[in-house]
Amino acid sequence: MKFLLTVCVFLLTVISSLSVDITVRGMEGEPVIIKCPYAKGYEDSYKYFYKGVHRESVMILQSDGGKSKDRFSLQDDRQTRSFTVTISDLKMEDAGIYGCRAGWGEYKEIQLIVNRAPERSTPVQISTSTFYPDQTISSFSNYLRTSDTIPQSSSITITDHQISSSTGSVVIIVTTVVLVLLLIAVSLIIVAVQRK
Repeated sequence: MKFLLTVCVFLLTVISSLSVDITVRGMEGEPVIIKCPYAKGYEDSYKYFYKGVHRESVMILQSDGGKSKDRFSLQDDRQTRSFTVTISDLKMEDAGIYGCRAGWGEYKEIQLIVNRAPERSTPVQISTSTFYPDQTISSFSNYLRTSDTIPQSSSITITDHQISSSTGSVVIIVTTVVLVLLLIAVSLIIVAVQRK
């Protein structure tokens, strides 16, 4: 039964793709251009652009003065006998079946596939502060609670896995050394208290 269902789905996919005359791919957020060729003798005819399956389609554009509507525009090139429909700022919901026709000529079905735009990475801002050797542990713990009392600070910007900083690496090394020394001191104190 599962095999029969798989075969039926495959056949429906093949049949539906055979009925499409033109396949166009576009990227979300970008414009897409759809070319509709027409036969000789239809150069002076109105050009039409539809959305939906042929018998249930809705006209979006007509070349008799209504050459643009919202994000859709139509340009006719009579020398090459084709008209171009441009959809600007492509959206995911624009994907689907469209149609085009010149006059009462052949209706061409178009499959528009919209690919999702890749996510753009945003830079990560990391702020760090500089510690001086004469700072005590109490001032270090105060720093951990508030960052507005620190005398000097620098910033690190990470973009596309690259780090750029003027004093950032020194600050990170000093901070790491201070934390390691603090952990060693606390460990030694705990061991000394347990032995007593």
